[in-house]
Amino acid sequence: MGRRHDLSLRGATRERGLPGNQELQVRRRGGGCYRGGAGVHDGRLVTGSIWGREIWGIWWTWDARLTSALVCWLLYAGYLMLRKAIEEPTERATFAAVFSIFAFMDVPIVVFSIKWWRTQHPAPVFWAGGSFPPDWTKHLLWNMAAMMLLGIVMVAVRLRQEEAQREIDSLRRVAHAQ
Repeated sequence: MGRRHDLSLRGATRERGLPGNQELQVRRRGGGCYRGGAGVHDGRLVTGSIWGREIWGIWWTWDARLTSALVCWLLYAGYLMLRKAIEEPTERATFAAVFSIFAFMDVPIVVFSIKWWRTQHPAPVFWAGGSFPPDWTKHLLWNMAAMMLLGIVMVAVRLRQEEAQREIDSLRRVAHAQ
């Protein structure tokens, strides 16, 4: 059974034009990036709720911009659950790719919701109407660098965890075969 999965995965990677090992690396990085992105999104929703409690006096409001971010987070979570639910690697890759394309359609909605809907959120800072003090630029750049580094570290840790899990699974298969 394990051999059949291995052969079907090799066949699928040949059809896409990538060598088997390179295709697997792309898939692993994609899964790690999704998990890292979900972690950053978790932090964004939690800290946004804390900020909202201080500014608006409520933890959550069904604001169009907040709701679109929540839908994006739910799509992230759905993608991760989908990857865990399907055992066969080629089928998992196919379903995950299709779902990923569908889920990505929500990203522009989240990004541009700041322009499309005027809700209780403040005006956009960088897209006309908002104000951004010039002396905050240095802090913004440091914050962006820190968030990027955090995301890279989260992805690297997740990739290392997945590699360790693959080694453990391989050792289990060897032990059960004997």
